[in-house]
Amino acid sequence: MALFAEDILRSRLIGASAVVAYVGARMYPGVAPKGAGFPNITFNRVSSEHHRHLQGAAGLVQVHIQVDMWGDSYLETIGLADAVRHVLDGYRGVVTVGDESVAVLQCSLVEDYTGITGGLDNSARGLFRATHEYEIGHRELVPTLAL
Repeated sequence: MALFAEDILRSRLIGASAVVAYVGARMYPGVAPKGAGFPNITFNRVSSEHHRHLQGAAGLVQVHIQVDMWGDSYLETIGLADAVRHVLDGYRGVVTVGDESVAVLQCSLVEDYTGITGGLDNSARGLFRATHEYEIGHRELVPTLAL
């Protein structure tokens, strides 16, 4: 089994005390389950670019992942977003999950923005969201082709 960019992201965040102080273990791929509580983090793969050379797969992938930080207040949400940025932006190294390891060549914050979801007309509860898009470059397994 190989590690994916999502494994890298979650491992880095769950290992960071500044992030865990905000969300505990409330970090979810896709969408947070109903009743998950706030603040929390959700993340989704946006795209992947698998690099190649003349002989086939190069064993390198660039993955864009959107990370959304959700909170009840603006200050809480931007504080969480800043903690996430300090853990991920500029990271290079080896990430190990269980008995699997992967070399992370780069993790870069591409863009970020903050907004409010719902609640603008007082018809629903408003939540604050800070969104980051990260580009994570890492090694991947090269497929073997049987001829």
